[in-house]
Amino acid sequence: MTTSIGRFYDYPPALPRAGWEDISGPTHTALYINIPFCSRFCYYCPFTKEIPKGKEHLEAYVKGVEKEMRLVANSRRHSSARIECVYVGGGTPSLLPVSSIQGLIDNARKTFDFSEDCQITVEANPSSASEAFLGGLAKMGVSRVSFGVQTFEPEGLRSLGCSHTSTQAKTAISMAQSGGLDVNVDLLYARPGQTTTAWENDIAVFFSTGAQHLSIYALDLVPVLPLYRHVNEGRVGRMPLLDDLRRMIEITDEAISKNGFSRYSIDQACVRRHENRYGLYVAGHSVIGLGAGAFSYYDGFVYRNVKASARYLELLADGKMPVELGKKLTAHERMVRYVAKQLLFLQVDNKVFESMFGMPMEIVFQNQICKLERKGYVEATSDRLALTFEGRVHAFEVVRTFFSPEYELLIQKYESPKQT
Repeated sequence: MTTSIGRFYDYPPALPRAGWEDISGPTHTALYINIPFCSRFCYYCPFTKEIPKGKEHLEAYVKGVEKEMRLVANSRRHSSARIECVYVGGGTPSLLPVSSIQGLIDNARKTFDFSEDCQITVEANPSSASEAFLGGLAKMGVSRVSFGVQTFEPEGLRSLGCSHTSTQAKTAISMAQSGGLDVNVDLLYARPGQTTTAWENDIAVFFSTGAQHLSIYALDLVPVLPLYRHVNEGRVGRMPLLDDLRRMIEITDEAISKNGFSRYSIDQACVRRHENRYGLYVAGHSVIGLGAGAFSYYDGFVYRNVKASARYLELLADGKMPVELGKKLTAHERMVRYVAKQLLFLQVDNKVFESMFGMPMEIVFQNQICKLERKGYVEATSDRLALTFEGRVHAFEVVRTFFSPEYELLIQKYESPKQT
């Protein structure tokens, strides 16, 4: 008796059900516009930034971003993109005149297909966010403004090298609310010299402002930045201990619950229905990034534009896309990226993972999940993989557990103090 094996014609030998919208490229998409300019550099900030050379420099940059918009929108790859949210970040977008912000938003609306309820967020520094600027944002249809406050403590602001004062931060929040804008406030914890009492005070001041959204980030002490040197030289207080970090997270959780907020990621909480849609889209959808240093994730590609604004404008003047780095992710890399991003939003849904990738998450990442369960960092059920409290404390260790060895080595090199 023989067994007949069907002739091989193609791979894979079976395909799931799909429609044209699944084949023609991503539809639900976020748009990020990077404004990489600052009036001064904070001591802790690792993001792409430069000091503008004057009004003409800023004007040329805005025109460059508008040109990049057209190049991207005209490419076949992006023809199906429907913009669900826009995030204008930096840098310091509030260094631009409000008319320039309006020009960028208006051109984006003309260039891309916007959803009817597209959420638009603009970042602003309290020191440069005037009443006229904030009022202009509201008039052009901006939904939210995000203030990089970091702390309301005067000494803390000085140690971080921030350009604004505590009074300016409170005033900016109040002006934005009066203009009808939703407000997000960024706060930093686990910063040098910070006590749990100081953090409790920062959280209390935040809730006293009535802002609808809170972003809370643990300070990342990067070796190449001034704050790292200041800590090592004893010019600022010591870094908080792990027990301090745990207590700061507990303080935040208690305040969030007491004030009717809901935490929906390791670093974001809000009043119901005031979520940062861009943050949610970065976790699971496509992102088109415009501007110097902007990252994109689209149709399985991750890529980054050149960082220097001068080179960015040169490439656009030659009619070239300003992409410098990029990679077509393998199927496994897309799985890792998805799990890593979703865990930062507290959990991964098993059914969604399997519907996206055609394989059960517990099979693909069995070793990693078992390792994290032993440490008490995750809780795995038939429905989901969720971070525990300790998993939130060690969130980036959790995420890195899924990284391949070569990427882990790159991260270790980045973290090395030898780079200073």
